[in-house]
Amino acid sequence: MSKLVQIASLLPSIKEPEKEQSLKQMLTWTGLVILLYFTLGSIDLYGADSAAVQQALQQLQTFQTLLGAQIGSIITLGIGPIVTSSIVLQMVVGSELLNWNTNPEEGKQKFQSAQKLLAYALSIIQGVGYVAAGTFGNITDPAVFALISGQIALGGILIILMDDLIQKWGFGSGTGLFISAGVSKSIYIGAISFLDGTGSYVG
Repeated sequence: MSKLVQIASLLPSIKEPEKEQSLKQMLTWTGLVILLYFTLGSIDLYGADSAAVQQALQQLQTFQTLLGAQIGSIITLGIGPIVTSSIVLQMVVGSELLNWNTNPEEGKQKFQSAQKLLAYALSIIQGVGYVAAGTFGNITDPAVFALISGQIALGGILIILMDDLIQKWGFGSGTGLFISAGVSKSIYIGAISFLDGTGSYVG
């Protein structure tokens, strides 16, 4: 086993089911993940400036939809770290900057381990980047900076674990599920806003 695989095995992950899941069990796990996703999306970042959050929502609405994110909540990153890590590694391996043969099982494990490590790292890096860029207000207090960054990074890691859970215990992949759930929520709330005459929706 390569060092990369060994390091990745130390990170939080979801174990494979010991036996094949029934349709009912898969539906149950998928439903629980969707419920958890919407619950996390309703948890606001503690310490963030509400006015700055509303402005960020307006500016990053398309980004939020594409990545199944909820700007200003604990899942601000959405599937960003997962997608970014996958794209980066595919480009690096495809261009042969890393001479990895991903055809054998060992090569696949190495690639998946690298993607997992990069996704976790990007959750932290992107969390810090959001706060440093002033997305959630002008944060000067180091403790508040670390608190908000930590919440965003935690949300990114939870999304990674939920994606892993869906792939092993539910249907399909979490990335597609979270995007679909986010789009459905936007359509539903947009329709309600239209019907009640407000004609606007942010969040």
